[in-house]
Amino acid sequence: MVAIRLGVDDDESAAPGRRLANELEVRPMRGVGFGIGRAGVINSSGQLDGAAGSLGDCVRVDGSSGPCGGGGGGTAGLFADGEVPGGAVNSSNTSFTLPHAPDPPASLQLFRNGLLMRDSSDYTLTGSAVTFYVASTPQTGDLLTASYRFADPTNPLGTMAASQVVCSGAGTTTSSTTSTQLATCTLPAGTLGTGDRLEVRFQFGHTGTAVGFSTEVSVGSTTVLTRASGATESLLAGRSDFGLFSGGQTWDTQSWGVATSAAAGAGGATEDPSQPVTIQFRGQMASATADTVGVRNFTVIRYPAQANP
Repeated sequence: MVAIRLGVDDDESAAPGRRLANELEVRPMRGVGFGIGRAGVINSSGQLDGAAGSLGDCVRVDGSSGPCGGGGGGTAGLFADGEVPGGAVNSSNTSFTLPHAPDPPASLQLFRNGLLMRDSSDYTLTGSAVTFYVASTPQTGDLLTASYRFADPTNPLGTMAASQVVCSGAGTTTSSTTSTQLATCTLPAGTLGTGDRLEVRFQFGHTGTAVGFSTEVSVGSTTVLTRASGATESLLAGRSDFGLFSGGQTWDTQSWGVATSAAAGAGGATEDPSQPVTIQFRGQMASATADTVGVRNFTVIRYPAQANP
């Protein structure tokens, strides 16, 4: 007897291919900001990036980074653990007070007889005041405890967000008469938000005195500096600020040299901060020469938005 199988072989042979295709679609991909020796974060496109910041920083849940402790400021905040809120536990009172205002408010963990209460479902928090909803009113004999973080009263600035050095270093040199990339700094997608500010500092150096040179700095597709310097100029330095608001960005730049007079400029931009933003430093010589122009040093600093009413 010969067994005949119909309509099976094609499906079975195709199944491994479909499984492989599905696995490839869901696997995490390397993002533009990926870096060896960095903590991994997932960007807004679902790709793996390296966390930006100094190597000694702590990484937050949202992927941002800053000095460890507090809210990213220079001095750590304080912690309250197992604290008993003030107020009568008598089956009717719904208003209780904590000794300190939780900072950030989301750090509050409020327990009733060991069960975690939920903000906006069981209670509301305003400053240090806790108000229970009627359905969750603590009953006589209940035990309330609270754990949270709060600002150090002796150092009110301790929990404010700190600035972050995104990139810093030296670049390369060129003798080319065409615009040449001398250094770059890429901010991973989603690093910048409304209210943030970038500060870009740079120093271009010129060796030789045969011909002049020109330099350029851009943030994304926005050129924030274009300057030409003479053959005797040995150094061109400057800084650019790039600020984000709800409808776009504004920038301003100052530059100066040993023999080159100071100059300033300003303008607007419409970069997409949900995508990687690359800062480029470029240079070129005015004509064929053995002279060189290069980036001696550059630094990019991010100042995160900070509310302080």
